[in-house]
Amino acid sequence: MLGTVGCVGDDLDPAPTGSQPTPDTEADPVPDPTARFDFSCVGQALPGKASDPVMISALTNDSYTGGLLPGVAVELRAVDGDHILAAAASDATGVATLAVATGYDPVPTYGRMIHAGHVDSYLYPSGPLWRDERNMFLPVLSPAWRDELAGYAGVDLDPSRGIVEVIVTDCAGERVEGATVAFDPPADAVAYWDPTFTDASATQTTINGHAWGFNVPAGEVHATITIGDVTYRDWAVRSYADSRTLSWRAP
Repeated sequence: MLGTVGCVGDDLDPAPTGSQPTPDTEADPVPDPTARFDFSCVGQALPGKASDPVMISALTNDSYTGGLLPGVAVELRAVDGDHILAAAASDATGVATLAVATGYDPVPTYGRMIHAGHVDSYLYPSGPLWRDERNMFLPVLSPAWRDELAGYAGVDLDPSRGIVEVIVTDCAGERVEGATVAFDPPADAVAYWDPTFTDASATQTTINGHAWGFNVPAGEVHATITIGDVTYRDWAVRSYADSRTLSWRAP
């Protein structure tokens, strides 16, 4: 039961006399933070078979403006062995098309995006590549916005370390509000951005599902994501010096 905020007038009320009804002292139940989201896939096995080849139609864009960018060099790389599976440059409309031979086995992959005037950027999906992907956004971060965000987060950027950005979703791809993200190794600062990306004071993800770790040591990184009694599947990514890693995370 919610308490009543006191005020001066409360002191003027006479003390109760006679028999009074016994108040309900049971606390209201705490809302389940997971109830709004689809967690039906929690604990399910990852896909065991893949299409061959897998076709990817990607859109390269600026993280700040959202506008499509031509001329972004895109590499799709294998997590195991770190070799290039496919490469392309986005065309005049910001579209890049890649084909990946899988041998019918799902392939853990990540994307590397390089564009003049932008921070080298990396993208890790929340699972292995196993089927065709359409309109996959591959964003690159501008140095000016990176510096602005670091300022809002109250951190001085260390060029020997990187930014690891996590976007938390549910099984249906909806952004998850109310999740916590812990980075290992730790970040110097974790920013749970508000929708305007100017307020980093939240202690859990807001409606956009974003959690940014600043100055994460270069190398393998694990992000432990929890909401209520749900803990997300562990999916290692990497932090890169003076770069930004985007990690989409589904349960």
